[in-house]
Amino acid sequence: MLRLNWSAMKCYRIRFLMIPVCLFTVGCLSPIFLVPMGAFLLFSFSLNPFAVEEKGDKKYGEAYIVGSYGMNIMTWNDLDFYIDKSSLNGANYYGLASEILKKFVPGHFDGAFHMENESAFLGFETSISGDRWSVDIWWKSQTEINDSIAYANDIARLMSENPTLKNAVITIKQDLISRMLYGFDKGKKHYHSKEIYDAFFHEGILSTERFLAYAESFQKS
Repeated sequence: MLRLNWSAMKCYRIRFLMIPVCLFTVGCLSPIFLVPMGAFLLFSFSLNPFAVEEKGDKKYGEAYIVGSYGMNIMTWNDLDFYIDKSSLNGANYYGLASEILKKFVPGHFDGAFHMENESAFLGFETSISGDRWSVDIWWKSQTEINDSIAYANDIARLMSENPTLKNAVITIKQDLISRMLYGFDKGKKHYHSKEIYDAFFHEGILSTERFLAYAESFQKS
């Protein structure tokens, strides 16, 4: 299972600001420490800051963080998990649901469990350290999990080859949030992350207006 360090999540959003500030401060004091300090900071912030697999504790099955966090392009407090459905059964599903209700006291909670076709979902919203968070959990086959990881790796590769893409896709997502088409307070008409990524990274659609036009035409076809 995954143990989440929620306090460290706040560091996630500001880490790239912290690195240059720290280097500037150290450089002013003593330039000789710039290189070792830079290496330390880059290594530290490359680590997963708030999800640690608890070895030997897989009570509800093997869990994986997927979605925007895995691609380092989060724009709102949303976490997505996949759990290997080979371990899915009623005891595991309802046991995890019970733990979520007790530990997180969600303001919103949703779920679906269909043992006959081995599908299950849990989703909830809660307040953690004063911040609003949304968490979705799906039970998936190992093939589906591997495909999701490969998809995320492909997106990460494209962004590493062209760093301007990362800022551009984040800008589009933030714009959609402001229009209530994505994120916490999205309306009945809204878009999912994968729709945005497919249009952006695979169709070359790099602006909000072009994305909306593309999505509209795609829905009509």
